[in-house]
Amino acid sequence: MKHKTSELDGALLDAAVALAKGHDIYEEDGWRVSGAGRVLPYSSMWEFGGPIIEREQEPIDNNGAGGLWRAQGVWKSQLKRDGWVCEGSTPLVAAMRCFVASKLGEELELPC
Repeated sequence: MKHKTSELDGALLDAAVALAKGHDIYEEDGWRVSGAGRVLPYSSMWEFGGPIIEREQEPIDNNGAGGLWRAQGVWKSQLKRDGWVCEGSTPLVAAMRCFVASKLGEELELPC
């Protein structure tokens, strides 16, 4: 099923992050990574999403539309030369959407 990266949230966003990191994922009683168990909660726990933000050196601010958080950055992406800007209800959601967009594009196919 096709999903807009800008609308991903919760477990679906976490699954997309795992996919963007190069993991094979599947859905069986929740999202799982092949050979590694459950998908980590990248979009809700700093100990999992934070290292991605630090590694990719992407700025986050709360100047998004309607009080949303905004993440922006190049994210070392081959997909878009001028970088990405994504919004979300929290800094982690915005940053993880931006990371997924930079790796997989503005729409992606998830096995659900």
